[in-house]
Amino acid sequence: MCLGGGGNKRIDKTISLYQQNFIKNKIIISDTLNKYVDNKVEKLDEIIVNKDFIIKKYQTKNTLDELLFSEKILRKYNYKSIIIVSDEPHSRRIKMLINNFTKFSELNIQYTIVGSGVDWWNKEKFYSNKKAVYFAVQESFKIMHNYTFYTLLKYSIITQDELNSLNNYKRSITKIINLMIRNIYNLLN
Repeated sequence: MCLGGGGNKRIDKTISLYQQNFIKNKIIISDTLNKYVDNKVEKLDEIIVNKDFIIKKYQTKNTLDELLFSEKILRKYNYKSIIIVSDEPHSRRIKMLINNFTKFSELNIQYTIVGSGVDWWNKEKFYSNKKAVYFAVQESFKIMHNYTFYTLLKYSIITQDELNSLNNYKRSITKIINLMIRNIYNLLN
């Protein structure tokens, strides 16, 4: 599965994995906008003859939505493993979402998260790159937010409608967090 976002790096890594025969069954492409999915599929079309090999998911809401869609595909074809391609600092949130909000474990689905290979990420020295700091801080807040709100939903403490109404709250908090992150980013200049 090539998760949405990440420019061309994620689809390039997916293509590389396919060319190295790590991908044997299907490739799932998802993103928030149709044009991004179509752009990724267009790149895949250059190397994959069988169009049934590609499964598209348009207009995903978020990472959890993408993972739940992949779970449906895994069930449909009775697959027991998946490779998920994303940017390296996104992997912790992906693991948290899979382990807490999907049925991968219950279905005995093994997963591997593969980094896209973005040039701005260095795990040991991420703090020396402004973009990496920005991404890492943003992911930290997203982990906290996702865990809190999806847990409330999972245990029926709030309804999906209530969670949707909290999106206004989320947008306000996100603006504040992005402002804080930009300030941190500018301090590193």
